[in-house]
Amino acid sequence: MIPVVLGIFLAGQAIADYVLSPYLIASRVQLNPVWVMFAITAFGYLFGFVGLLIAVPLAAAIGVVIRFAIREHLFTRPSRRRLPAARDPSPRKNWLKAVFWN
Repeated sequence: MIPVVLGIFLAGQAIADYVLSPYLIASRVQLNPVWVMFAITAFGYLFGFVGLLIAVPLAAAIGVVIRFAIREHLFTRPSRRRLPAARDPSPRKNWLKAVFWN
């Protein structure tokens, strides 16, 4: 009787931990459940318990930054994009302005 109860308990925990949690969390932070599971595994392996705590928020933040960068790159007009340094007419003059305000 004890092995049956233990098996049911372990199966329920496994389903809740590895299927339901990533799916529910991923829908809230707009990430794929596979990425959530990967983030939890990688951060848990690298940083231990603290990594498990920060894995999902950090993965969500990285996802937001990457989506923003892709959106800006795809939908920005070419005239607003910064020219490479080789085509810049005076790369040494006002380099600080060219780096931070273009």
